[in-house]
Amino acid sequence: MGDRNSPAQLSQAGQHPSQKSADISLDYRFTMIRGNTIPFSFDRCTFSPYFNRRSAIDSPEPLGMHFIDQLKYRLYLKLIPILPYRLICARQQVAWAYLKGNGIEIGALHNPLPLPRKARTIYVDRMSVPDLKQHYAEFKNLKLAPVSIIANGETLEALADQSQDFVIGNHLIEHAQDPIKMLKNWLRVLRPGGVIFMAVPDKRFTFDQNRPSTSIEHLIRDHRDGPTASRRDHYREWVEIVTHRLPPGNEEAIDQLDRNDHSIHFHVWDTPEFIEWLLYCRSFYNLPFEPTLIRRNGNETIFILSKAQSA
Repeated sequence: MGDRNSPAQLSQAGQHPSQKSADISLDYRFTMIRGNTIPFSFDRCTFSPYFNRRSAIDSPEPLGMHFIDQLKYRLYLKLIPILPYRLICARQQVAWAYLKGNGIEIGALHNPLPLPRKARTIYVDRMSVPDLKQHYAEFKNLKLAPVSIIANGETLEALADQSQDFVIGNHLIEHAQDPIKMLKNWLRVLRPGGVIFMAVPDKRFTFDQNRPSTSIEHLIRDHRDGPTASRRDHYREWVEIVTHRLPPGNEEAIDQLDRNDHSIHFHVWDTPEFIEWLLYCRSFYNLPFEPTLIRRNGNETIFILSKAQSA
């Protein structure tokens, strides 16, 4: 998956890296509307705030649920408290429509994605369960998903090419120090026709709301030169804007985060900005995926990215 155009080539051509190329095959024009809906005019992509069984136009099979899955879904409606119920059930609806075969979920922690009977997953994390509980005090008394593969979620070095039918990463890509590398490697391990399922927080509705959005230029630089140069700046921004620790006392907190390799939201976006970044990656890095579904879900947006059959 080589780069089609480097940032330098784009600059020489007079085209800003964040501009959408004329050779993109889909119509990407979109308009922001107040409220929960951002209409999107993909030819073959659905972007809806509601679940619709007819919405997955590219799906090779009907999206009807197995009757046992329907019973499970009704049980969720009865048992899950009203606030988290909508978030969990929206993810579950999409999962039951798009996930099948054998796949992985990265960084599931205490909130693994509920899966349909036709999908089987193993859990990947950068640490074992005991190490995760030791490293993150907030997880000490929680039941975590059993980690079967210890690997970096950005590189997935332990997984072979084209070995998975799906990759799940919820509230994960914002933790990546090099999101472009992460997206490339998620696609690398997918079989042709496989899907990426990810829920991405919209910074406007989280504790990141006052942080500046990560620019495409910054992400290009982190990918080209490595993220080390900007790492401490991300920790500083986190400490000062999210935890509200101001100089001079913030340096100690920044040092501690850096020493412990603490996972924060290194990069943040609102939903239109994240979509723009995806389109940039697809076009200029020649990544073989199609956005199949984009659905707002509370403070997050759910994305289904389908890998090309010919990749």
